Amino acid sequence: MTVDVATAQDESPQYCPYFGNRGTEPLMRPGIGDRNLNCSWYHDNACCRANEVYDIFQTQRALPGADFGCQIAMSRLMCWVCDPDQALFYYNEQLHICQSMCDYVFAACQDALFQGRTLREQFGTSRALCEARRFKVVQDGGDEACFDGALSLTSAGGRFIARREKPVKVKNSAQTSAPLIAAVAAAVGLAVLATA
Repeated sequence: MTVDVATAQDESPQYCPYFGNRGTEPLMRPGIGDRNLNCSWYHDNACCRANEVYDIFQTQRALPGADFGCQIAMSRLMCWVCDPDQALFYYNEQLHICQSMCDYVFAACQDALFQGRTLREQFGTSRALCEARRFKVVQDGGDEACFDGALSLTSAGGRFIARREKPVKVKNSAQTSAPLIAAVAAAVGLAVLATA
């Protein structure tokens, strides 16, 4: 089932299994308050912390041929670690992702290049793309909860309008940076490219 965030927040305690079952908290950046360029739709209540978001996105590079829409779709995908309802769709160390989110990412990025081929050529379908990332693809509206990337915030034209802010340098947290970046890079592998 696609998670209705307002209902889920009222009915179940929020904790973050990806982060060792810690509780949720506001996503804030030092010196900026509650404004955050990446994953800002979770600013009131998030599983991730500002330094973790910074660490994740600091290493993100756009796929060759990716337009702004693709970059937004990849950012949405990477923000699953911030969703305060992650206990509903992240378990057994696997992200359960809604088919609609796979469709959204594939449609936005199908002409971007991955390993020298377009995503459309490399994977063929949105489901194959998500399954190649080791996500469990869940049909929207079914009995199983899934991550939808906050697609309800997307306009009818398929565009998400993000606030643009100048990035602020935040000291890396030695405790979370390397493992977090490695885990998200492995999970979302398409958005983060290994350096030679």
